[in-house]
Amino acid sequence: MKYELFIALRYLTSRKGHSFISVVSLFSVLGLMIGVATVIVVIGVLKGFEDAIKEKMLGAEPHIIIWAQGADAFPDYERVISEVEEVKGVVAASPAVVSQGLLQNEEGDRRIGVIVKGVDPSRENRVTNIERYLSGPLDFNPEMVEEARERYKGRFTIKG
Repeated sequence: MKYELFIALRYLTSRKGHSFISVVSLFSVLGLMIGVATVIVVIGVLKGFEDAIKEKMLGAEPHIIIWAQGADAFPDYERVISEVEEVKGVVAASPAVVSQGLLQNEEGDRRIGVIVKGVDPSRENRVTNIERYLSGPLDFNPEMVEEARERYKGRFTIKG
């Protein structure tokens, strides 16, 4: 019998006539076991929750965003993307255009401000999990572009 086990059993068990001490020792050890098990389970659940939150937050947005001011801030964005992708640790880069807009219902009595983000669908999936947050496919077919050009002719410039 190991020395540590011998000492543990010696103090956890009682001699004849002192059985109350044995019951108290048993409840103390069980209480410690339950407490430690509870702490381990809670830490595991919180770690899983933390990982899920991180994945959701980092999945919707890239880890680093490079902003430039002005309408033509990155006229040669392909060169900028190539330079960024050469940086050690960078896995992928994708261009995006961000602007503000206003949505209005058909009756015209309700309006809400929105942020509109234009992305390159072929590159965006390498940077974010954008398809997970869209209800339809991230597929811009020529018919969709033509329809948008006709609908917004004179108000917007639509390339595609």
